[in-house]
Amino acid sequence: MATQIGQAGSDLNLRLGLSPTLQDPKYATEFQLIYNALHLLGEYMDVLRANLESSPGQTPSESVRFRRTFWAPALQTIVAGSIISPIAGGYVNGVLSTEVSINPNIHVADTIGGTGSRTTWGITTRFFAIALTAAAPGELVQVGIGPGITQITGAKCGQLIWGVDSRSVLSRREANTAGHYIFGRPLLGNGGVYLDNITHIHYFTGGYSNYEGYYNPGYPNNSDGYYYSSVNFLYPVGVCVADGYVLFKDFVRSDSLPINVFT
Repeated sequence: MATQIGQAGSDLNLRLGLSPTLQDPKYATEFQLIYNALHLLGEYMDVLRANLESSPGQTPSESVRFRRTFWAPALQTIVAGSIISPIAGGYVNGVLSTEVSINPNIHVADTIGGTGSRTTWGITTRFFAIALTAAAPGELVQVGIGPGITQITGAKCGQLIWGVDSRSVLSRREANTAGHYIFGRPLLGNGGVYLDNITHIHYFTGGYSNYEGYYNPGYPNNSDGYYYSSVNFLYPVGVCVADGYVLFKDFVRSDSLPINVFT
């Protein structure tokens, strides 16, 4: 497997002198204006190349920087390099996802005893960005919008990289029934990146179920005749383009594994 994609650009050479070699002053003056314009354009292109292309010896994170950036209020403690997303009033840790969209009465059997999956709950990625600076709640954080490359220890070329939802999926059902769920989406506060999706398997007679994500501490639990669950799901947010360097972009597709597999 390759360990790097792409290479550095080369300098722009207009192959023009500072002045035209014309003897007729009538034409020389006109051509001097053209020469001046071309040299100005060449200098401008050199500036663009320095910012849009890589240079010899640069690392991928230096050659493909986040060029779409802005500052926004941080609503949680944010570490530089974290996955972040917006809510009303500022930015928090994690990926912004859609709301739960699937009727839980239909899929409740798939999640009893397990976390379910993104498909089970009908949630998908909406938006995410990268924190380019650290910030405490109330401070401004510099937000980087992909594409852009950052250094991620342990990432291997071609590997998908994952981020956690900014909100948990909180649910409740009556014990020993497949009854109605009541949903909540509390903020999680996890802006970390993961080298793999978190998955696990539950075996049953005649097959197995694939589950994604992980429970919050203290869940699942039973209380006052109800079964409570609080689950966090991961979404693909980037791809490793060179060992140790990850390209974060606006959309990376990775479908959930099939819920039930019969053997």
